[in-house]
Formats: sequence, C-alpha cells, structure tokens
Amino acid sequence: MRWINKIAKKPKITLFHYTTIDGLLGIFREKKIWATSVLHLNDKAEFSLAAGIFKNAIEELEKRLALPAAAAITPAGYKIDLRALFLSVLSHITDPALSTTLTYVCSFSEKGDQLSQWRGYCPGGYGFSIGFDYSQLEKHIERQRCILAQCIYKEDEQRLFIDQYVKEAIEPILTSLNDENLGKRAPECLNELFYVLPVLKHETFQEEKEWRLISSTFEAKSTSVKFRAGKTTLIPYYEFELTDEKNEGQTLPIESITIGPTPNQTESLYAVKALLNQYGMSKQVNVIHSKIPYREV
Repeated sequence: MRWINKIAKKPKITLFHYTTIDGLLGIFREKKIWATSVLHLNDKAEFSLAAGIFKNAIEELEKRLALPAAAAITPAGYKIDLRALFLSVLSHITDPALSTTLTYVCSFSEKGDQLSQWRGYCPGGYGFSIGFDYSQLEKHIERQRCILAQCIYKEDEQRLFIDQYVKEAIEPILTSLNDENLGKRAPECLNELFYVLPVLKHETFQEEKEWRLISSTFEAKSTSVKFRAGKTTLIPYYEFELTDEKNEGQTLPIESITIGPTPNQTESLYAVKALLNQYGMSKQVNVIHSKIPYREV
C-alpha cells in the first residue's frame, strides 16, 4: 500500500464537482457524494486503457525475467514458478467483471466554470459546480480509506508511471515470494492496483483537469455497493460520506457553489441561499453565477 501513498495528493486549490439540481439536493440531504463504478463513466476507454498499459508492462517483465508463459501448467516433477503464477494473478486485473464491482471514482475538476463540464454533467447548463474545501474533506478521505489523486493524460507519462510502479512495487515482491506469503501478497497487490490504475485517463479528456476520489471495495462487504438507473444500464455506485458518523451539527466541506448557465439564474441564486441558510451554511459558502454565455435553443 506504500505506492498508494505516493499517488495520493493534497491539492492547494479548490476542487469542483459538477452535478445536477437533484444531485445538489441529494448531497445536502444525505451528506454523501456518489463514487461511480469505474467502468460506468462517460469515458468508454475508462480503466481498459490503464489495464492495457499495465498488462504490457507485465509482459515485458516476464520476458526480461524469462518466465514460463503458462504459470500453472508444468511437467510432472517440476515446481511451479511462483513469480510467473503471481504475475498471472495480477493480469486478471484486466477482467471487467472484477474491476466493475471493486473500483469507484468521484470526479472533481480544477475548473469551476467550464463549458465542457456544464455540457457533460449538467444538461442544458441546469446544475451546479460545488467547490470543496480539501482541508475539511481530508479527514473524511482518510477515515474511509480513499485517496485523492490527480489524473495523468499524456501517453508517455502514463507509460512511465506504470513502468515505475512495476519496478518499485511489483519487482521487489518477486524476490521474496514463497508458498506461505503468495496468498497474502497477491490480494494486497490487486487491491493497490484498484487505486493506481484509475489515475490514468484518455488524453482527449485532459481539458477537464480532473482529480479523482478513488475508493476500492475489495475488502468491504458487497452490501456497501448500491445501484441506480442510468440511461442504458444499471450503474453501481458507492456512497462517500461527507461528514463523520456522528454528524450532528456538522456542516458539509463546501466553500462555494457556482450556478450553471440556466436562464433563471436570479431565482436559482435566491433558492440556493435559502438552502444554505436551512443547513446553517449561509456564511460558509460563497454563491456565484457562471460567467459562460451558454444556452440551449
């Protein structure tokens, strides 16, 4: 898990989460934000891109170490090469059935008023960009064993990132594998990969300047996963708590709300301020209008 600590970042800027009108109401009512299954996001190449780069790096490592191609099939009398078996287990990270129910992300952006974000996450511009205060959010991230990481978009940087991970996190394990620790090391490494791989995102999305709250339910109960209706499929999601379990009197870690380019911005402003007043957050949160002259016609 040491490599997870290397990619976890502490942003020095406000990070913004774009959401619909219903999404904003849900965050205030439930004091939670949803992290979606990594294979059910709007990037069709999500996770498969990172898994492919990782698989190539593992294959290169196997060639360099001259490991047998089929780890589990050996002639009678020969001992299975545990290094090959271990890497074979890790290669199953590319199986969508495995990653779908184990890896969840919640997206934030460095940009609080961006046209592509309004179009992508707030149809018609009817929604909000919520600015989160990391100094308040940090304790909830640590308590729920999640990480916040900055996305990597450039292909050369992605390959360098994975190569470095394989060299520093996986190769040292190969030198100390034995029959007793294999059953422990493999799940530990798989769990780490569920945090590491979602950091990579297709370069065509780089204008979003995304940061990701990443959570893995690898060690959690299956009941922690919930489901909602998407446009074409069921979507698994995980609820990230924005307050402590004993949340009486606690306010949400929000410092600003930007109202999207709706034609009813004045009315929306009054309503958002009334909402904040109801939750005792009127002095804490700055409410502003989007400056983007966008509308659907």
